[in-house]
Amino acid sequence: MIFFGEGDDSFLIDPPKSGFVADLVVAKDMRGKGVGKALLSAAEKYFATNDCVRFELTVFAPNKSAYSFYVKQGFEPRLHHMIRKIER
Repeated sequence: MIFFGEGDDSFLIDPPKSGFVADLVVAKDMRGKGVGKALLSAAEKYFATNDCVRFELTVFAPNKSAYSFYVKQGFEPRLHHMIRKIER
């Protein structure tokens, strides 16, 4: 399936190059000390030097503290992946 559109919210055949962080985990005793912020900063620098124009990541929806952290770092939600259990 191919989608066409215009602007930042579109799906393109040739999408902009993105850097993606699948998991970012900071030990509980190290949280609130700037470690997560430093890791995101290092990742962004790496992506920038590799011609990425976007920085993407995922966060588990029930993890409200992680979600809040990413929003404070300038990330915004773009997709909502939804799930429902199948009753048997």
